[in-house]
Amino acid sequence: MPENSQIIPKTHYPTDSGLVIYDGLCVLCSNAVKFLLRIDKRKVLQFTSIKQTLASDHQDLKKQKSSQPESILYIENQKLYSGTEAIIMILIRIGSFWKSARFLRVIPLDFREFLYRIIAKNRYTIFGKKPTCDIPDEKHAARFLPEIDPDELVLMTKSKALN
Repeated sequence: MPENSQIIPKTHYPTDSGLVIYDGLCVLCSNAVKFLLRIDKRKVLQFTSIKQTLASDHQDLKKQKSSQPESILYIENQKLYSGTEAIIMILIRIGSFWKSARFLRVIPLDFREFLYRIIAKNRYTIFGKKPTCDIPDEKHAARFLPEIDPDELVLMTKSKALN
């Protein structure tokens, strides 16, 4: 199992397809989901965004920011993948020509993740941030699950002890 994957409880993912968890306010992330919807001809992926909440008097802004991942996440067969490994696994799952993404693994993981982290940490500055998540059109609505609460996401990703 890749270093950045973890076993998670079945209740957190659909059993018949992979689940892509993304930042719905990020322009880059939303466009990536639109791209995946176009190329996923077999409809093997489902999607959910991370519930975005505005800081208020009863919320600690620092806690809110720390609960928002700086990575795309992907769940398949009870395993959680993040960063470049998530992207590779998503493309492999789509199949066809996209399976060749596995060859990206020849690039050292540390280098891949270094580049990924730079983009992920600066995604709002570089690509922009939308005021609200996109609402999927009727054609794709069934492939979108309810948003994931950031606290639940932290529980899913916090510990390597889930392996």
